[in-house]
Amino acid sequence: QSLAVVVVARRATHSNAMPSIEERLTEVEKRQKYQEGYTRKRGTALLFLGASFGLMGFLFAFVTGVMKTVNTEDKYDSGYGYFPPTVSEMVHDPKDAAGKAFFAFEFIGAIFIFLSWYPWALRNVFLGDDDEACFSVSWVMLRQFVPAPGMMLVATV
Repeated sequence: QSLAVVVVARRATHSNAMPSIEERLTEVEKRQKYQEGYTRKRGTALLFLGASFGLMGFLFAFVTGVMKTVNTEDKYDSGYGYFPPTVSEMVHDPKDAAGKAFFAFEFIGAIFIFLSWYPWALRNVFLGDDDEACFSVSWVMLRQFVPAPGMMLVATV
């Protein structure tokens, strides 16, 4: 009971007192540092996951292509089956396991990269918004809106 009285008494004395400018600035700086750190961690995690998913899509397509080549009944005189020369040929059929997995991994990876906002969130890639690439569009804006939609386009076409 005495602890509750102390807490209520403290609230009563501090509720009417306005914090000083220094206390308010300290609190704002603390919140800003937290928000900046949180944004950087989120951007880094999403960028890493997006790149990992993209790599896994290509690796899965390759492994599936090798398995199909080794296990095929249609072999050439050399004793080997047909191995597609490009990834595009390996994943062209959306009904095939390689095509489905490639689409899923690449599209999810592209979404993660897009949501990371890495050109703004990460200090090592932020160039500032003043440098313009072309048509009054900044480099940072191009780095945000070209790679991830390009990756989505590769996955869907």
